[in-house]
Amino acid sequence: DTFATQISQNTTGLDTTFSFGVNPNTYNIPPFLLVRQTATSAGLTPMNFLLNPANNPGNEFYTFATPDNTSGFEIAGAPGTYPLGEKQTNNTFLDDQSSVSTNFEARAFPFTNFGAFTGGFNLASVIPSPGVDNTLRMMIDQSFITTASNTLVSDMMVAPLDIRIEALLYAQDKSFFIIPGYSFNPDPNDTRERYVANGGVRVSYNDQDKADATAGTTSFQRHMKDIFPYANEPLDVRITIFGAVSENYTASVGAQAAWMAKWGYIPTVFGSSGEVVPNDHLKAVDPAGYVPGQDTTKDYRTPLETNAAGAPFQISITRGLRFIYDPAMAMPYFDPTNTQLSDTAAASNILTRKQYALRYIDRQVSNGATNLYRIRQVLPSMPRLPVCPGILYTGESERLLGTGGPGDSDQF
Repeated sequence: DTFATQISQNTTGLDTTFSFGVNPNTYNIPPFLLVRQTATSAGLTPMNFLLNPANNPGNEFYTFATPDNTSGFEIAGAPGTYPLGEKQTNNTFLDDQSSVSTNFEARAFPFTNFGAFTGGFNLASVIPSPGVDNTLRMMIDQSFITTASNTLVSDMMVAPLDIRIEALLYAQDKSFFIIPGYSFNPDPNDTRERYVANGGVRVSYNDQDKADATAGTTSFQRHMKDIFPYANEPLDVRITIFGAVSENYTASVGAQAAWMAKWGYIPTVFGSSGEVVPNDHLKAVDPAGYVPGQDTTKDYRTPLETNAAGAPFQISITRGLRFIYDPAMAMPYFDPTNTQLSDTAAASNILTRKQYALRYIDRQVSNGATNLYRIRQVLPSMPRLPVCPGILYTGESERLLGTGGPGDSDQF
């Protein structure tokens, strides 16, 4: 927890940004805000979560409703305030040492209604469009301050999440490389093995959570802690490189193993919760319409990925890092897989392929008095593409530049 960020009472809070690579409305479960945080001293540390506060004033606060409390909220009369360092039981506040330093509370907060939970962010504040930043602010509620405690935030992420990189990645001199980074859950005591050895108890459980687990009592608060990933295991964050990769040489086996351990796979179940990742992630497919011709009803994983039988802690996984070749790299045309595209214009219902080029150069050829025809030279689908520094071909061709052979009568 060397890299934890402190939120103090005399600041406006901590602002971070995130964006969706795929519209989250395509998921069959809501996204979760995963937070690992702690109060710096005992007593109530009242926290607010705000989403895009400048875009939707008055609707930016997260509602901390919970079915576990008789009041219906974490703090009665204050639905937008979360009592870090203390927990409410039947409207009575008790110390919660599991969320006071040096212990970190690691749990999920659903973006919207989930099971018995009715709350979360106002959906009008969420920007679901791919690639558009959302601003998330965490701050201490000044109206509820009762101690001098501050907050330390170790980790914060949205999951499930898609990261899509639609590009040609070109490494002219060296290799394609992913910096592995650090594990989202760095607590070495919060492993699958330790969970089993402790009789189904996670590190973040407080005394009430442990009592409920022992008694088999359903608890929303405990379930949210179960969703948090185990130590050194990947999040449900899927990286898709849609395009192509060109490199001078590949990275070392050790480097590839390091980034695959952090990003290469996703456990199909969130932590110890039993909640399954979204169908698109589970089956290693894209939302309908993203990849032409893809059957989104099929499971594209291998038997080794889908089967959980074997070693005691072998788990079912899905793809975390995917490389999908973009057909526009080979066919640089709008809608390149359209079966109506043709190299000729023999029939009125046939679309001439080069008329749908993504990038091209048009030149008129004339005899000095009359324009004879137009040459359309189709270019690669991306600008500023590095090209060969020397000549590739020299000689003559009997074919007239710009013509497509017999039947090419479209004057291109």
